[in-house]
Amino acid sequence: MAILKNWPCLIMGSESDDWRLVGVTEGDRTVAGFPLFRRLDGGGLWTLTLSDILISTPDEIRTWDAITGQMDEGVTPFAVPYLISATQPFVDSARSAPVPHSDGATHSDGSPFGTRLIDCAIEQGADLRATRVKIRRKRAARFRGGERFSVTHADWGPRLHKVIGVVDGQDSAVTTVDIRPPLRFPVSAGTDIEMDRPLCTMTISDPSGAGGPLQQRRFGTRTISFVEFGRLPE
Repeated sequence: MAILKNWPCLIMGSESDDWRLVGVTEGDRTVAGFPLFRRLDGGGLWTLTLSDILISTPDEIRTWDAITGQMDEGVTPFAVPYLISATQPFVDSARSAPVPHSDGATHSDGSPFGTRLIDCAIEQGADLRATRVKIRRKRAARFRGGERFSVTHADWGPRLHKVIGVVDGQDSAVTTVDIRPPLRFPVSAGTDIEMDRPLCTMTISDPSGAGGPLQQRRFGTRTISFVEFGRLPE
């Protein structure tokens, strides 16, 4: 996969972020009438709706039109950050602060540089579709469940996962956790995972919904929906 552009979250900030893991289930019923469900989708796909993005300057209007155009109506993916820091295991409530160069320069998409405050890695290799992994916490608070992390694949880009439970080692340097969705690809021991600002490879799910009116031809709000990009492992 070519180098992904990042969604410019600091320029196009939203009032609300709605992340969901959407799956497909099928179920029969027992003789007593109770439903029996099974997954048919390899663990589901992440979806995201960013609501009430204010565009009120000429630069913001042009940037919005350019960025949504670069998505080519869903053909071209972006790396979209998960920014709900309340779920992340920052130590002593520390947060990563944007850091520009001394001359004020930032990344090409306008995002500033930042210091990594959470440092974690896969402790033991895990297979495709694994739902349990061992994570070495080099610098991180205890896992409690609900944390997100991303692992990057050379071809698939970054993929987002959620910790749904701690199995053991909550107070140890190595913690075993259950995750969803299952791993999209095999991961080797020592692979770094991103928890400061996890990313997910996504594309726009409804190109027609990315537009909207400009009040007095000068300002407006936008809502955009994404879906995880790429096929699921078979």
